[in-house]
Amino acid sequence: MGPFWKSDREAAEKAASPPVPAVESDEAAETTELADKVLRLAAELENVRKRARRDVEVSRRRERAEVLVAFLEVLDNFDRAMAAQGAVENDWSEGIEGIYKQFTTVFARLGVRPLVALGEPFDPELHEAVAMAEVPDTAEGIVVEVTQKGYTLEDGEVLRPARVVVSR
Repeated sequence: MGPFWKSDREAAEKAASPPVPAVESDEAAETTELADKVLRLAAELENVRKRARRDVEVSRRRERAEVLVAFLEVLDNFDRAMAAQGAVENDWSEGIEGIYKQFTTVFARLGVRPLVALGEPFDPELHEAVAMAEVPDTAEGIVVEVTQKGYTLEDGEVLRPARVVVSR
């Protein structure tokens, strides 16, 4: 050991200053806390990105559906024209049929599928009842006539319900 005054001075310095491990411990805790915050913020940013992508996809689907619904009215008119033309075969009717086939091909490529409603049980998710009718030998709640076709997208989402007459 050295002189007595040196050990007293060292003891006084140690008592006056906080222990070194406590300072390092506080800094380590703060560093750990900041690292946790960075990780949480990075995860939150990734969640915001995913949510934004999902919202954009939903918006695109809605816009697509709105455009397709507008074209369905045109398709309905072709259906009516072809039904009214009867058995008359001429260039005009062949032209109408060609346009109709083109429309249905484009719709199929875009994922539009016609609903099968005739003879099916009424489903308010797929059908819109416009009337009820007494039909012999038909159970209650069966679609007996389709007044306007319904359509779905390829994933099953209803683009437009079928307008139907339902048996009583």
